[in-house]
Amino acid sequence: MTAECLGQVDPRLAMIVIPCSADKARGGMPPGAVNLPACNPALLAARARVLDAAPSDTRELLPAWRRYQGRFYRSAGPALTEAAQSGHVVIISGGYGVADAGELIGWYDKVLLLSDWPAGVLESALTGHAWQAGSATVVAFAARTSDYARLVRQTPWKDAGLSAVLVSIAGVTGGAQREVPRRLGLAFAAFWGRQHGAYPPGTTFEQLA
Repeated sequence: MTAECLGQVDPRLAMIVIPCSADKARGGMPPGAVNLPACNPALLAARARVLDAAPSDTRELLPAWRRYQGRFYRSAGPALTEAAQSGHVVIISGGYGVADAGELIGWYDKVLLLSDWPAGVLESALTGHAWQAGSATVVAFAARTSDYARLVRQTPWKDAGLSAVLVSIAGVTGGAQREVPRRLGLAFAAFWGRQHGAYPPGTTFEQLA
């Protein structure tokens, strides 16, 4: 597939799925100062188990999109700020599973391992977010061989009546751990800005449903 497959997708109406990052900001606001959004009970229970087994600090909270500071987030730049504030952005998280971009989360140090999560919980959370947002189309950004991409691929989008596209990066041979998230961030900015000629080299588009 080519970039034209997203040409008719309005990024402000789509649900956009992005990965978390290892680099995270510290600090935030105390939990008592804010109201946390309602969440799937099964996801909440799974989060508690995962966070309890990992280094974490939930005494101070930040919106999820501000907690993460990795190369994807830095490369996406102002486009991510705008999308998080006016669009429908969901983050796949090693510690929180699936979180709305504006959901207040703590600091943690935990890579995403799908084996940490009960079968179907994260998939259900993703499709549930799409329905809650009223989005018929899902556009996800993830490294091709990561657990993020694996989760996106195995989510039953079609059964939920949703169309889905996975945007990845191919052909990076050196320094992929740094270069792939950087290019994914640029691809996100190109999609949000509807600048379909600005996708970075190696961007791929995989129609999932």
